[in-house]
Amino acid sequence: MQVKLTTEQQKALLYVGRARSTDKKYPAMGAARLNGMAEAADGFRYHAVKIEFNEVGLWHYGKPADTMELRPEEGALPDLARIVPTGIPQSEACINVHLLRDAIAGLSGDVIIRLYGPTHPMEILGRVNVPRIRNDEGPEAYALIMPTVMNNRMWPWKPYR
Repeated sequence: MQVKLTTEQQKALLYVGRARSTDKKYPAMGAARLNGMAEAADGFRYHAVKIEFNEVGLWHYGKPADTMELRPEEGALPDLARIVPTGIPQSEACINVHLLRDAIAGLSGDVIIRLYGPTHPMEILGRVNVPRIRNDEGPEAYALIMPTVMNNRMWPWKPYR
């Protein structure tokens, strides 16, 4: 089915699409669920965006464009409401997305993120990605990012809350 998308819907599907699985054994995990929000998960990450679509259900799609082909998917995603944390977070900080992206660009494997509170710097520890060297053998790297001031901005929406 051909669907005309708004710019907001295109951006939402691009973001959510990063969490879709590429494993052909589980085709439903390669789809996004649209139902008052767009959401997808691959077993390691979960992305959701609060945005309305006229379509409801599981859909496969290519790279979102102005007009997009949506294909319905049989099956179901796991119960994603169970994985969204509830309660009060132990720690949080507002970090500029560009600074965070720059800090982890060029690293490989896993990183350690240390939070010391909302007004203290966040530490990122990892290893530099060097071709032909294992992820755990590259040069050690350290980044420090100062939090940004939220000025009473709040993002109250959270899926399944």
